[in-house]
Amino acid sequence: MRVVLDNGLFSSGQAQLHVLGIFALAWGERHLLLTDPPYQPGGRSPLHVWLDSLNPGTAAAAKRVLDDSVLAATTQPPGCVEVRIAARARSDWTRGALTREDGLALLATPLRLLLEDQTSDYAFLRCLARPTIREQLDAAVARGWVEVAHGGGIEQIYKRILNAATSCERTTAEWCWQLRLWVMFDRDAQRNDATQPSTASGDLRKACQAITQPWPLGHFQLGRRAIENYLPYKMLFAWAERAPGNIRTRRRRLVQHFRDGLTLQQQRCFPMKDGFGERAILPPPFHDIDSQLISILKPGFGRQLAAEWEPAKLLDEGWLDDLCREDGLDRDTVLGTLLRNL
Repeated sequence: MRVVLDNGLFSSGQAQLHVLGIFALAWGERHLLLTDPPYQPGGRSPLHVWLDSLNPGTAAAAKRVLDDSVLAATTQPPGCVEVRIAARARSDWTRGALTREDGLALLATPLRLLLEDQTSDYAFLRCLARPTIREQLDAAVARGWVEVAHGGGIEQIYKRILNAATSCERTTAEWCWQLRLWVMFDRDAQRNDATQPSTASGDLRKACQAITQPWPLGHFQLGRRAIENYLPYKMLFAWAERAPGNIRTRRRRLVQHFRDGLTLQQQRCFPMKDGFGERAILPPPFHDIDSQLISILKPGFGRQLAAEWEPAKLLDEGWLDDLCREDGLDRDTVLGTLLRNL
């Protein structure tokens, strides 16, 4: 997170512990600390007086944080979120203008990735990230800067987002939860028209879009029904080949007919886990497929298919670019909405 410190913050002796805490939370470029006016070595501003009052080791560490932040700010992705911390009596959260106490609380809060399933969805997200971004994300999780949270399904996530979007009076903890949040969720499908997102998924997207202050809530609604619908044919065939005997034969047949018998639009909308089940009448876009194909695809691929999303199983990077391009989706844009909140 990009943090701008007002020079007046360093004038009060009572602010020492809060300011030191803010600098400690920026160590290692967890957050970028900039000052207004910009920090330069030398001078007699309140910042310089404060730095001179510290013991040599602490002063050197604080100056390194400032120097590293100025350098790192030049390579930040566009649209990075920013808060301003000043010696003020009360925070204006809607503008990102915070007291030192609230600023300290916000910076100490890890960025929470709220996912329907924290295991399989995070594995998909890691695959979606390019290798360098994946390493950055893994390092942030390992250091406790990012927390992968289990949302418990679209309905549960929707309730939490709706509360944040409509609540008038919020505590510091509630504001910190909203400002340190990124959400990813399935598109799912309407029961009577699988080409359209489910009502619950659409409502969740609208609730996310309704949060615009002090910055838009970072979120990503999948362009396909679920993460399993992004699996390429090679990975589906690899899934089939790992099964024993007759199960392997059935899986091969399932993947072949899924690939050759369905259009791309149908593949995007297909209920991968559970298949068609016992439905007598199939909704668009499946209403015109023949009975033999329906019979083969009826059981689906099973509820463990999402486990195929592991970077170790990636065959190459190019196929994911191709899949995303078919959906008009830029991998860097998706991860960019996450990284600019980091």
